[in-house]
Amino acid sequence: MNYNYLDCEYFMSKAPYMRLMKSGVGLSFISQEIEKIHGFATCIAEYPTVKYEPLDFLYQCHECLCALDKMLFEDFVVHFNWRGIVWASWLAAITPRPQSYMTELLESQRDAAPQNVWVVNLALKSLSNTVDEADRALSIAREYKNYLSLLPYKKLPLRKWYPETHLKLQELRRQKVLEIYKSQGTDATLHYIQTNSKTEFDLEYKEWLRTQDKT
Repeated sequence: MNYNYLDCEYFMSKAPYMRLMKSGVGLSFISQEIEKIHGFATCIAEYPTVKYEPLDFLYQCHECLCALDKMLFEDFVVHFNWRGIVWASWLAAITPRPQSYMTELLESQRDAAPQNVWVVNLALKSLSNTVDEADRALSIAREYKNYLSLLPYKKLPLRKWYPETHLKLQELRRQKVLEIYKSQGTDATLHYIQTNSKTEFDLEYKEWLRTQDKT
């Protein structure tokens, strides 16, 4: 992987890939979400000072797009199996900042998600600027792209994959946990884990991001 697993997992854990995996349920989901946006379209410009619950999915997409670059996109489609392909495809379909690597990576990985080809095709159509007024999903993706362009863009930082020194430290800690568990039991093991100080690579993404805001 290119980036810290916890960073990638933060963006994947909230992704509604189950609701985007099939054309029927996927179209229903994005149709419902775009209707919510229609009702609050005049409020979008108030972000981030004021946020509105019906726009939560729009905000979620925006946050992920602010983190997205070639390496994160690659991590999604290569290392998170069909879930990552589905989410990356949706992001590629709606991004106001399309990139050629999105097309290249989706085309190279589309066979890995044969059950989810509808959203991959949606992304490829959107990335190629295909015009098809009969394609409801494509029209919604275009609307999302327009709405997302109204939100302020600021690139979110991500941590690169763990350095070799950290991987070695993780292995030493793993061995220590096993030793304590075998010799002292569960309580002692939990105490060791809870009192063992975390490095910057072990922090949850949002926790680490807050430390960056202070620097």
